[in-house]
Amino acid sequence: MLLALAAVAAATGALLARQAPRLLGPSPADRLAAAERRAAEAESRNRLARELHDSVGHALSAVTLQAGAARRVLDGEAADLEFVRRR
Repeated sequence: MLLALAAVAAATGALLARQAPRLLGPSPADRLAAAERRAAEAESRNRLARELHDSVGHALSAVTLQAGAARRVLDGEAADLEFVRRR
């Protein structure tokens, strides 16, 4: 009986040793590597978002300046409407 109990304990220990990575989850090194990957991805997304923000902001500024210039030309006393239409 004692021998059977020792065999069951050894088999259970071997089974738990094989299943330990799955039962315990990722190791601290794996979690750290995953966190570093997520941080690098977030940094890349943030860089792209800043570049897009700058591009859109520049385009809107140019449109605003052009609209203001067009208004000044059209509101001027000697407005050459044909010149404005051609541009």
